[in-house]
Amino acid sequence: MRIWLVQRAESTPHDDGGDRRLLRIGILADILQSEGHEVIWWTSAFDHVGKRKRYRQSTRVMVKENYYIHYLKCFGYKKNISLSRFIDNHVVTNQFKKDASLDDKKPDIILTSVPSVELSQIVVRYAYKNKIPVVLDIRDLWPDVFAELLPKSFLWLVNILTRPMRNSLIYICSNATAIS
Repeated sequence: MRIWLVQRAESTPHDDGGDRRLLRIGILADILQSEGHEVIWWTSAFDHVGKRKRYRQSTRVMVKENYYIHYLKCFGYKKNISLSRFIDNHVVTNQFKKDASLDDKKPDIILTSVPSVELSQIVVRYAYKNKIPVVLDIRDLWPDVFAELLPKSFLWLVNILTRPMRNSLIYICSNATAIS
């Protein structure tokens, strides 16, 4: 099978010379590749942990036979919750949309992670359009995390500002083949 994994914030086998511990997607990619599947992990060219760009442009790098990481062009950010991160989400999402449309071999299945809601929405749309099953991996309770960061007196404002993200999340959950 050809499997796409879409997770934009985990450390990759290329970070820090391969010394970083792999997390869920990195471990899953290794297992799938060892079972004979072709794996493409779509992630940001921005290293979320080290807060630095890995590449200036989208770049596909081989990890092992039949296992690639497709680093998506990014904007970058210094703080996890910031305007720069929202811009970065937008840049990475648009780059996925562009690069995925250029990939002539469609996957048999896609796993996409939230966050980011924006990227997962585009992934789910792509999967739906191309009749590809998609598994939604919910890792953090976005956008609920914003309500936890501010005083309760600002809850009404948080609800207004996060309404578009909530609507996107409803769409993603409703159109995913499965949810993890």
